[in-house]
Amino acid sequence: MGKYTEQLETMNFSNSSINTFETCGWQFYLTYIEKVPKVGNFFSDYGSFIHLVIEKYLKGKLEIWEMLDYYQKEFSNNIKNSPPAFMRNAWNDYYDAGYEFFKNFNFDRDEYELIQLEDFVKGTDRGINVTIKPDIVIKNKTTNELTLLDFKTSEIINKKGVLDQKKLDGYKSQLNLYVYFLWQFKGLEITKARLWFIRSNTFFDWDYEQYLAQDSLDKFIETAKKIQQAEEWPYNNSSSFMCSVLCSVRNSCQYRAK
Repeated sequence: MGKYTEQLETMNFSNSSINTFETCGWQFYLTYIEKVPKVGNFFSDYGSFIHLVIEKYLKGKLEIWEMLDYYQKEFSNNIKNSPPAFMRNAWNDYYDAGYEFFKNFNFDRDEYELIQLEDFVKGTDRGINVTIKPDIVIKNKTTNELTLLDFKTSEIINKKGVLDQKKLDGYKSQLNLYVYFLWQFKGLEITKARLWFIRSNTFFDWDYEQYLAQDSLDKFIETAKKIQQAEEWPYNNSSSFMCSVLCSVRNSCQYRAK
């Protein structure tokens, strides 16, 4: 038995923890084993704020015509971290993208029943404890169809207008996995999924079939079991942007790239 086996055998694995391990073993160690204090960044602040505005609308705390005004008034209060110095126009670019999104926001909540909103869902699959936190599950009041809706603040189309297919496929795999776990753990039979990219106001819809989640599920379980047996946590400081800007435990990492 390894030094961390007992702790890892009872751990709840998430999409985030699996991705963290695959990105940097040392970040996983600091985050989930040592549990050092985490810090945010401009991009995580922005994403959280966008989700907050949408959540207030879906819960009836804002009307659709109030969303833009709330976004404008509260932007600076919610974005605590500055963008990296080399991204000189990031603050204005991200603000403008959010402004355009809420200015043109077109989603009638009255057509849907809100089933789940940013709730943690936990269960066990193949002996692995799993926790997920999907954005939104809604039910169409006319068709009774369930849809998993996920908002993303990363960009999916580059400045040349080219779709980042690899990133899109990764996000679709994540949602397909969530749909599977929501069915297994809560009995929710979700038939549709939508990825909605805020900054380009672009969305992608697809019909869910269980086979779509199989590869992602197998990889998730395989990686979780690999982590349970791990005794070493190799660091990855090949990206200074990841180490200095995005990593949530960067202030506690002795290996971070400068």
